[in-house]
Amino acid sequence: METEGPKATMFSTITLSLLLMGAPSHAEEALAPEIAEVIEAARASGAPAAPLESKAKEGAAKRVPTARLIQALEAMSAQLSESRRLLTRADLEPTDEAIVAGAGALREGASDRGVARLARLSPELQVTALTGFADLLGAGFSEASSLSLVERAANSSNPELALSGLATAAGALVASGLPHATAAAQVGEEVAAGRSGFSALQGGPPEHSNAGGNKDNGNNGNNGNNGNNGNNGNNGNNGNNGNNGNNGNHGEGNNGNGNGNQ
Repeated sequence: METEGPKATMFSTITLSLLLMGAPSHAEEALAPEIAEVIEAARASGAPAAPLESKAKEGAAKRVPTARLIQALEAMSAQLSESRRLLTRADLEPTDEAIVAGAGALREGASDRGVARLARLSPELQVTALTGFADLLGAGFSEASSLSLVERAANSSNPELALSGLATAAGALVASGLPHATAAAQVGEEVAAGRSGFSALQGGPPEHSNAGGNKDNGNNGNNGNNGNNGNNGNNGNNGNNGNNGNNGNHGEGNNGNGNGNQ
């Protein structure tokens, strides 16, 4: 088979040219100098640079105008620096993860005092506590309620589980129609009672309520008066065939009067 030398060479040259035209240069991939300066300044101050770099790359990919991106990065950098300052203790430097979580809380409207209060928690709980704090604020709970819930959960028997479930449980109650203050109070009661999984709040009323039944001496919708009316009256046992111990034959009465021939 004869090789068509000139045509093959021309095809290779055109293909290579097209590939080179489509490949971004290093200059295109690099961040604008002004953006790099913001990131370097944050790094020099001790704030984590990784969130800023991620934000800068995301903004560049979305073609956000440089001036707007710089403004957003400077705001984020200020929050990270403030979070680091608030979380720093005489005996302990905060982790980058805690600083980022604290900045998230500040972004949701937390006060300096609120973030600083959570710096007292053990390092193992700080990230989860600050994240839960931010989530509660973002869901519309007041700072006082949010702090109270977070601190209760942090002092519970299973703090990690309690802290990670706070916003979900409280948000579910608000979604069901409860005011924020009432929802916060109910979740606080669950935490105080040691029910850190919030099973009573997720998918039904709290454990102490009469969930799902009309347990009022047999008035369960089937005319079951003390189990003697023939319609499975069960003295509050919700459909267990007249368990009042008085009729043995499912309460079958004469003319429906409930005084049946046993």
